[in-house]
Amino acid sequence: MSTAATIIQLLRSHYASDERGFAAAALAIARSAKSSSVRQQLEGMVRTGTQRAGGSAKNTSSRGMSILRPVLPPSSSMLQELKPTTFADLLLPAGIQLLFDELVEELEYRDELAERGLRPRNRIILHGPPGNGKTSSAAAIASAINVPAYGVSLPKLIDKYIGGTGQNLGELFGSLGRDTLVVFDEIDAIGSTRGVADTGGAKEQNTSVNVLLTLLDRCERGIIVATTNRLDILDPALVRRFDETVLVPAPTEEQMGNLAAKLCEQYEVPLVDVSGSLNFDEVTKRVLREARRVAMRDIRAKRQIDGTEEEDRETDDE
Repeated sequence: MSTAATIIQLLRSHYASDERGFAAAALAIARSAKSSSVRQQLEGMVRTGTQRAGGSAKNTSSRGMSILRPVLPPSSSMLQELKPTTFADLLLPAGIQLLFDELVEELEYRDELAERGLRPRNRIILHGPPGNGKTSSAAAIASAINVPAYGVSLPKLIDKYIGGTGQNLGELFGSLGRDTLVVFDEIDAIGSTRGVADTGGAKEQNTSVNVLLTLLDRCERGIIVATTNRLDILDPALVRRFDETVLVPAPTEEQMGNLAAKLCEQYEVPLVDVSGSLNFDEVTKRVLREARRVAMRDIRAKRQIDGTEEEDRETDDE
């Protein structure tokens, strides 16, 4: 789309109160910026503005910003709500961010796609090394379309009794609402390659995979995101049930440095040296460790001052 056409779309969306169309046009303009810092700033402003608008909007139209948060039935006790995250909080590679933007747009216009006999890509596998933002990326997708994100509790899902895990899977899928995003973290725990069922455990594993395959085939509601560090051990039939398989790679030194700078600014601490870190999770832990040290130093100093003042008051009373 040319710059002129993008601006026309921007203005048309603005005057039609089509906030999603406005955001899409604004992001297109942001991506055309030659300066990477300007581009990142514009993209962050658009996404942050989209999240804020989504939280205050009253409109529940498929084109509007707000989608009612579903109330989960008691059978969804296996789900735990994830901490809200936006793409502005993440430092994703440009290619992955572009893909996520496409997925979000499809989910926003799912009704229009349905009118054309199509459905959005709502089954996604995120794989790659641990600690690089797979679960956070899923939560950001949910935030972008203003729906809640829930993580599946494996201890509650996996049952020691024969057939129990399959039954729990059935309850879980049965509870999914249209506007619910569910994350199966470490899906290889229930979806590893089926093998020779020569033991009770192997039979149960094969049965669980078969049930999961059937439920994915029949499921027309919700958004399913699976994460794994070991794509190679997932059952091939399970992988085929998903629309996209996305590699979330290990971050570069520059990306980890940018995250450290962002977190240090947030917690108001001097820049922390994160050289040698392996992933975003390790960077976050290093910064938080320093933030706690600074906070405790301030707390101790304040207590010392308060204690001195208390002693002075007691002396004056005498």
